[in-house]
Amino acid sequence: MYQKFQQRLKLLDAPDVEEALASSKIGLEKESLRVLPEGGISQTPHPAALGSPLRNPQITTDFSEALVELVT
Repeated sequence: MYQKFQQRLKLLDAPDVEEALASSKIGLEKESLRVLPEGGISQTPHPAALGSPLRNPQITTDFSEALVELVT
């Protein structure tokens, strides 16, 4: 699976793709759960270093404090 991911990333590096992405009106979204070192889902508040999830247009928590969403 990792190899397939690397192949797809390499496709995005082509000059024509870079130009198309740079002029597009779409964004990318990355969601991830905050987890504890032991593997459980974090129950701590949204990290202060990321700013307020209610006021930052690029970082939200969606429906859960543990689910951080980065929006471009």
